[in-house]
Amino acid sequence: MCAQPLAIITARRGSKGIPGKNWRHLGGEPLVSHSIRQALSVASPEHICVTTDSPQVLEIAAQHGVSPGFVRPPNLSDDKADSRAVMLHALEQMQTLRGNSYDRVLLLQPTSPFRSREDMLMALEMYDDSVDMVVSAVETHANPYFAVFLSDSMGMLRKAIASDMTRRQDCPKAFMLNGAVYVFNVQSLREGPVSRFERIRCYQMPASSNVDLDTELDWKWAEFLLAEGVVSLPSRG
Repeated sequence: MCAQPLAIITARRGSKGIPGKNWRHLGGEPLVSHSIRQALSVASPEHICVTTDSPQVLEIAAQHGVSPGFVRPPNLSDDKADSRAVMLHALEQMQTLRGNSYDRVLLLQPTSPFRSREDMLMALEMYDDSVDMVVSAVETHANPYFAVFLSDSMGMLRKAIASDMTRRQDCPKAFMLNGAVYVFNVQSLREGPVSRFERIRCYQMPASSNVDLDTELDWKWAEFLLAEGVVSLPSRG
């Protein structure tokens, strides 16, 4: 069992929201490069796996000295691909090709390029084998105690959470998963779906770095934050 975690970067070819996003340039480099640099700041190249079906992404990874040695199969590369299945496939390939087995996975999605080395190290430090995963989150002002849904065809509203609270400041703080950093227990991954995990530890990230690139508007917002110096990308040094 390797002492280091396996850092997995998921970067498939297809993307409907932002076509070609993983090799589109942000801050002068392909988007996926930023996650590879971040992974290299906490793990050695042999413990980093870029799982992709894209020749462009494979070439970019090789330029950083990271070569997965395999191509993700088509059944794990469409927009319905399950991230758990993708990670289990990567773990299997790393075992087969390199003889490496792992007890935890650090998942880095390229769509969250503004995570810091400290974010990753803190999440890894918070992990132990008593949890299913450690996940990054940010405080949200869209408190679920004030969320409502349409309850019938007449357009009547019902509270998502029944309560007598009328002031936001009286509600418990609520957090939203931001997709930036995940640390998974490999045994838990193998035992069942992530949706059934109950032992989840939260690493609270600063809201300023909370950018998840899913649409063109998200991309423009990321470029604006970079231009204003609100966020930064990993150094090329």
